Amino acid sequence: MSGRFLTISTELKQPEPISSILTSLSGSLERFSRMSEEIRAGLELIKSCPAPCADGTVTILTPSGVSRRLPCPARNPDCPYGIRLGRELSAYIARIMIRIGVPRRHVENFDKRRESYAVSEGGKWPFRGFLLFCGKTGSGKSFGAASVIYKHLENSVTDHLDPRTWEAADRAGYSVLWHRAKDIADDRETYARASAVFLLAMDDLGREEDTKMAIAAMCSVISRRYDAKLPTVITTELPMSGIGNRYGRFFTDRLTEDAEDGGNVVDCGGISMRRVRRV
Repeated sequence: MSGRFLTISTELKQPEPISSILTSLSGSLERFSRMSEEIRAGLELIKSCPAPCADGTVTILTPSGVSRRLPCPARNPDCPYGIRLGRELSAYIARIMIRIGVPRRHVENFDKRRESYAVSEGGKWPFRGFLLFCGKTGSGKSFGAASVIYKHLENSVTDHLDPRTWEAADRAGYSVLWHRAKDIADDRETYARASAVFLLAMDDLGREEDTKMAIAAMCSVISRRYDAKLPTVITTELPMSGIGNRYGRFFTDRLTEDAEDGGNVVDCGGISMRRVRRV
């Protein structure tokens, strides 16, 4: 009996020597290092704004003749692109503030705002406890409260020069509420939201009706927010003594106990902020 046998010969490809891989990798790293150094050297030559741009970038020509478009290293307060984006971000935040309920008269004056006492002292508040603006009509207390809301929304944006990050301000806006004290006292739904929202701006405390029900509603909102440690901004024409007479010692204790944890009382008619502590 005879037969033929088929012999299959397979040749396995030998793996590339480790030394060749390392040589190739070393060459790639060297090229990358050279390119990075060229980019660094090119950017260092830019000491001032090269020209108004549309997107905050600059084109450099590396020593090897390669053209690259990179973020401009000369961005500064005078950068035309930065100024334009700053205005657009302000307008974006203004629309959110109007949605929140901040009076349009405050929002529309933000571009013309001056560094008032209320704005300056409100800017120091760490968004803990209570911030109380006291003062007569026209003293800037409500505008100071509006500036605090603006700061909260602005702080939520991680990169002011990247419009893709601005949506964070929009999201933050849904955890902020601005209402007059009268609206909170008169409406159950508004009262419920004011008690639980993360950041509340209560405008014109003392303008609600002088009834047991309205005063109880104000005391309840303050007590709930105190217990939950929610940041709260309040404006009022009443001095601290007037607040105590109208709402009682319990109410003023809640406002002033948090002084060491960030709570502030700003007298918009005075020359200094009183940091009130319970005695």
